[in-house]
Amino acid sequence: MHPSLPDLTTEARRASSPAMARGILAEAQELMRNALDHGESETALAFWFSRTLQEWAESPAVEEITGGARLRFTGAVARFDAIPTDSVTWFLVGDAPGANEQLRELFGGADLHVGDLPAPAPREDWDAAAARAAEQGDVDKLAYWVDAGYLDDPAVADALLVPSLAHMPPALRLAEGLPDYDTPVDVRGTLMEPVVAVARWAGLLADASSGDAPHRLDRARDHGVLTEDEAEALTQAWATGLSMELRSWRHGTWGEEETMRSLPSLDRSAYGAAARLVSVALRSIAGRHGLSVG
Repeated sequence: MHPSLPDLTTEARRASSPAMARGILAEAQELMRNALDHGESETALAFWFSRTLQEWAESPAVEEITGGARLRFTGAVARFDAIPTDSVTWFLVGDAPGANEQLRELFGGADLHVGDLPAPAPREDWDAAAARAAEQGDVDKLAYWVDAGYLDDPAVADALLVPSLAHMPPALRLAEGLPDYDTPVDVRGTLMEPVVAVARWAGLLADASSGDAPHRLDRARDHGVLTEDEAEALTQAWATGLSMELRSWRHGTWGEEETMRSLPSLDRSAYGAAARLVSVALRSIAGRHGLSVG
């Protein structure tokens, strides 16, 4: 990895003003573009981007905005697999009136999208919310608190198994017996979200409640939660999805509607193959647990 990338991670923690903080966010994206052009590993870049944002959250500039309240990232940044197309989400531990709005403006000014945010609250409120989600089996909130690092109890994994298998990629549409090239392409929904969901469930059982999807999958394979074939298939699908997402972001086409017809032939083949890998892996997991998938 080029020295400029870890250098920026170090600089991110030293940001001393909102203007400098916004500049760090913008420069991180520019460095990622350059790194992609030079063939840097997409997985390594996602880890670096996430780490840089986490260091940024500890900077004097952010502390000034939050009044000392702790900014805790959730979602992709917390998992260390964030890229610029991900929605940035966080919560604030402590009293921080108006801080979310200021932070939202900082991210927006750097062309990063902010997702839905909860209100700031004391630490004990977040602990109680995580415990309540586990008690109630609230799947969305369970995923939220697992990714945020507030839930690492393998006992909650049971509630995540069936929902993780519900991310089955749609069957290939046919037109007169041939693949329908007007089928919409959804890289995130077809390739990335299913892998994240399975990795979250499997990681809990393998004592890997944190880390990016490939890390969780590796641990799950090593602990016998996933078979070698399942882990390999999901890891390959994840890498394909990540590569396609970053390429469309780099070329400025991310967010535009795409169909199988609009993809370059190599991407079309890679997307179809990766979708099949996800389907086979999810069916294998479901079968081993006596479940059916759509």
